[in-house]
Amino acid sequence: MNNMHETKPAKSAAKPKLVRRSADPQPARKTKIDAEPVSALPIAPSYGQDLFERWIIFLDTLRQRADNTAEHERQGMPPLLDFKYETILDARGFEQPANYALLRITEVGDDCWEDCVDETKPPVVVADPRAGHGPGIGGFKHDSEIGMAMHEGHPVYFVMFYPEPMPQQTLSDVHHALRAFVAEVARRHPNTPPVLYGNCQAGWALTLLAADCAGLTGPVVLNGSPLSYWAGEAGSNPMRVMGGLSGAMPSSSAFDYSKIRSIAVLTLVDENQGSAALDRTGMPLGGRSINPGEALAAALVNQLSKVDSLEVRPYRPLTAESESDFYRLSSELDVKAFVTGTFGMQASASGPVWVMRWKLVGQTGHELTSGTYIKRQVPNQLADQMLAQQEVASQIAQEIDRILVKDPAQPPPQVYACLVKGHAQADTDSTEGLREALACYSHALENNPTQIEPLAAQAVTMLTLAARSDRDESIKLIGDATQSMKEAIGQDPTSMNARLAQAIIEWQRLSDFQKAYDLFEQLLLDSPYQWSVHHQFGLLLETIGQDSRAQNLLQRASKLNSLSMLVRTDLVRVKWFNGYTVHSADREAVFLKGIPKPGALIAKFGNPATKWVEGLLIDVLEEQRAYQKVGELLRIDQFENNERSYFRWRAENLSQHPYGPFGDVLNQAILDSRRNDRVDPGMIGVMNEANALMFPLLFARHPAMRGLRALPDAKDFLPATPETFLLDPANRT
Repeated sequence: MNNMHETKPAKSAAKPKLVRRSADPQPARKTKIDAEPVSALPIAPSYGQDLFERWIIFLDTLRQRADNTAEHERQGMPPLLDFKYETILDARGFEQPANYALLRITEVGDDCWEDCVDETKPPVVVADPRAGHGPGIGGFKHDSEIGMAMHEGHPVYFVMFYPEPMPQQTLSDVHHALRAFVAEVARRHPNTPPVLYGNCQAGWALTLLAADCAGLTGPVVLNGSPLSYWAGEAGSNPMRVMGGLSGAMPSSSAFDYSKIRSIAVLTLVDENQGSAALDRTGMPLGGRSINPGEALAAALVNQLSKVDSLEVRPYRPLTAESESDFYRLSSELDVKAFVTGTFGMQASASGPVWVMRWKLVGQTGHELTSGTYIKRQVPNQLADQMLAQQEVASQIAQEIDRILVKDPAQPPPQVYACLVKGHAQADTDSTEGLREALACYSHALENNPTQIEPLAAQAVTMLTLAARSDRDESIKLIGDATQSMKEAIGQDPTSMNARLAQAIIEWQRLSDFQKAYDLFEQLLLDSPYQWSVHHQFGLLLETIGQDSRAQNLLQRASKLNSLSMLVRTDLVRVKWFNGYTVHSADREAVFLKGIPKPGALIAKFGNPATKWVEGLLIDVLEEQRAYQKVGELLRIDQFENNERSYFRWRAENLSQHPYGPFGDVLNQAILDSRRNDRVDPGMIGVMNEANALMFPLLFARHPAMRGLRALPDAKDFLPATPETFLLDPANRT
């Protein structure tokens, strides 16, 4: 043992020290450690006590942390800002909800907004990082970007997030929320583009935002958000590094017009009257008269819809003046460009001429290109000017490197004017508009019975109106629509509207799902940008059980007709049919993702499609037996919170609050299926004999019809083929 102990000093001296040599080296002295080992036993108790105490202190620290976290959660997890603030916008209530909010900083210490802020300085928007941090982490210290900016006199806003995302939230939803925030700040501080501060992940989000909102924002400051300007394929875009480093933006002359895939036409402005009195609500025309600016814009929409590879939004009365106006509309309509313009009479050496000046502008209203169209004054001026929009559309198509497919034979001006006004009025959100559209189409046919387009459009409009009408009117409309469809198909088998009417009749009235399926597949190839084709095909696919593709087509329809509330409601209804459930306390807002609350719609412009949104919500809540919730939704307290009194009230008010645009027979059938204890087999025959067009869809998919679907006779009225039948030609009969 002693020999083993004596070898340790030699081993520990393996790393020698450099020392001056001595002529008479002295023998090394033994240290105390070398002399004898020291036992650790005497200090073990004190060491153990210290370890125990430190462990207790550590556990107490964890307890305090847990208590603080629990208390923070009980308070709703407010942001950790070291500043007083007010909420300006909460994206959880947006049409595309996201768990973000825009705050305005009101005080820094003892200094309030009025004492600190110089309104002439650009506002600063600080975005909270989102990389595992807690809400408000970007401003939890007094000496931060927020405090420094406020003390320098800048108005300061803060973008925070809530811990839990909204159901089905995507990065696109967050992007749209950030766009709305910046647009709101820009609106509050005109002529001073906001400075954006992005921390960590927020820096990348703001970089994408700035690229998408060229002209709306000021400088973007990135903290901890590295970018690779040199990324990309070697040998292509050789100036990308210089462009990235210098912040250069391409001029309008170098704009790539091939990127414009979607466009909207805003109401044109009469130079002699201005835009002050124009309708800019975006609501359906609803049967009212159309002013010249609206008629010309609707005619331009009709012509641009014939341009190859271009999505054109259906016309709604909209105008925009400021950058924030254009930016908001580009988000709501999901378009990349707008057509705006003015028109009016001018004198010339050869007499009065009509001049239209049009502009193609980007998402923030910056001009991309423009043109002028001049026409000599002729009789029936508005009708001729509407027909002349074909030439204007041709100019626009040429500027954006597209081709306009012109009609080989132009209709007479008066016929064309009636046709365009009918298209503008035939808005699926407005029953009154549909009726006015039929009058326009009839007037066009009276002037020229050989015109196919008004005949085919009349058939589609009649079927749309028949689906939501009472039994007697529905039967007459379906008969007239069938006759118009056959005449139009006989004259022009390629007519899109005529084939669409045929496909609707095949599946909704004749239950020939296979033939309708084939017609829709061809229509989808021939008319890929027609929202009505996607909408009707989606409803057919839901009926036959192709749920996933049905939702995709309805989602596409809601994008192509982005202002239609009925189309979006149908999309949510189909999701509900497929088990989409609601878990949030605010069920209505979460369930109808992208559809505003009915109460807000009634207060704003009175959209006629509000009743269809309310009807779907009532349908959902009834299925959950949440009758009191229905009362809260409709602001009605006339019935007690029990099933008997509720259904008594419901039966008396069904016509005022229908479940959907299904007609009186189907709405009554849904109610009877819910309130009756027994299933009535005769109800199937009643629905079928009523010529109710939505019968195949509701009978096959609606939750209230599950009892009827279980009856032996139900198989005669349900799609008899599985999903694969429609995809395998060998199985077809």
